[in-house]
Amino acid sequence: MARIAHREICSDDEDWAQIDDQVERRKAQNRNNQRAYRRRKYQLLQAEKGMIKARKSTKPVLLPKLPAIEYQRLSKQQLEGGPGSACEAQTPSPRPFSVHDVVGTGLDGESRRIFYYASNCLWTTFSQQVIETNEPLAAAMSRLSISSELTMQTFLWTAAIELEMHSSFPANREVMLKQQNRAIARIQRDLASNCISDELIFAVYALVASASPAGIFSEREILLCRHWSPYGDFHPPLASLGWMDYMSQFRFDDRHAEAAVKLLEPKGGLWGMEVVEFAYQMQAVDLLRNSSTGSKPSFNLCRSYRHILDLQMPLYRAVGAFLDWPISPEFTDLFLDLRCFLRQVDLYMTKAQPIVPPETLVAWRNINQHRVLSLPPDRDQMFRLGVLIFSYNVTFPVPYRDPVQQWVRELIPYMHKAPAASEAVLWVVVVAAMSSPDEEVLNCLLDKARRVKTSLSLDTWFDVRTIMNRYLWLESACDMGGERFWRHVCREGKLAEVHDHRKCGLIEGIWTAFT
Repeated sequence: MARIAHREICSDDEDWAQIDDQVERRKAQNRNNQRAYRRRKYQLLQAEKGMIKARKSTKPVLLPKLPAIEYQRLSKQQLEGGPGSACEAQTPSPRPFSVHDVVGTGLDGESRRIFYYASNCLWTTFSQQVIETNEPLAAAMSRLSISSELTMQTFLWTAAIELEMHSSFPANREVMLKQQNRAIARIQRDLASNCISDELIFAVYALVASASPAGIFSEREILLCRHWSPYGDFHPPLASLGWMDYMSQFRFDDRHAEAAVKLLEPKGGLWGMEVVEFAYQMQAVDLLRNSSTGSKPSFNLCRSYRHILDLQMPLYRAVGAFLDWPISPEFTDLFLDLRCFLRQVDLYMTKAQPIVPPETLVAWRNINQHRVLSLPPDRDQMFRLGVLIFSYNVTFPVPYRDPVQQWVRELIPYMHKAPAASEAVLWVVVVAAMSSPDEEVLNCLLDKARRVKTSLSLDTWFDVRTIMNRYLWLESACDMGGERFWRHVCREGKLAEVHDHRKCGLIEGIWTAFT
């Protein structure tokens, strides 16, 4: 039977064009279609047999798991003595890792599944362009993944971390731990031989991020998030742009970040990394890590971001004097760049034709956040705190509430000293009130807002919104909460009930989730 089927598959198709009878012609066409189907089926079967035979012929080399005591020595002993002699070290050439190794015997089935997810789903969303090589970031990451075994292991475990945050499949965590152990063993060998390469530094810094237990949302938590937001009265746009909603839920380990910073000191920071794609990714993760605590970024801007800041962003910057408060010129440029970013986001949200593509918005957002976190605390403190609060809720929406609440409390003494007849003070008061859930702080901001209202003779919310648009404001994200606060400003009494709508929404969400 098999011999007959094989002979039928290998036979030529019938020439049905010479048949005059329609019934016989249709039968001949059906036989040709069935023969073509069997031919494709036979080719797939032979391909699967070949893959199974190749998989059995070669066994992958498995590295031993790293003991816990060796893992601790990585950040305490090995890395502390490394930077002093790293300048004299020769960068080793990456181990060849061909495409056949990726799809063949170099990876097991689960690792190939993670690699397929990373190359076809995760990396394709990184549509940024690498300035130095004029290459899409997704293509660059695919190329780098097969150029070095350590880079492949690093990409695999980071992709498994991201996949684990929205999938409870146990194999994802197994792949993450296995590839991470192999990479750590390779890192230790390179550190022992004083071979400091860009791949090594990138792998060390990748150990900073790990999956958070709260990253996997239950159905009840999803229902609660529909009625309650950690952003106060703001409704941040494009929270999923650049995987911000997932990456902001990582847990960060400062020990590995400090180790990577020490290894980068002889190179002069990210600017000295030869593989610019690694610097690009490290810059993005470093911004998230420092945004979680509100601290200054660990690195200066990489070459790609510096090129965008110096040559691209000034072309879109709308120069104009709109501030009624004397601030430094550097701060003025940051204000103008943030306003330009908000204008592009508004065009994107209203489905108009934005000037810049979404991937450029990701770069602008990260550059502006780096500049906001790097503002000196000894100058323009009131505006610095106001920009930080606005950035965490609109321009760089991350659900880190502790830094925001600390900045709101620090803002109160400056509010008492600031003059009442100032539009800039009104903007800072409204932004802080929309972000704070503290009743005592809200009452202080309410009193200041009423004095500003009297000094500037403001009556309606339309007048207030006109002032807000002169500074940093996005109508789709801020109008609803700002108008709600202004209604309480126009009333008499305390502000204890300003955020009662959040409590009611939370109770309603809990009731909906449990019923």
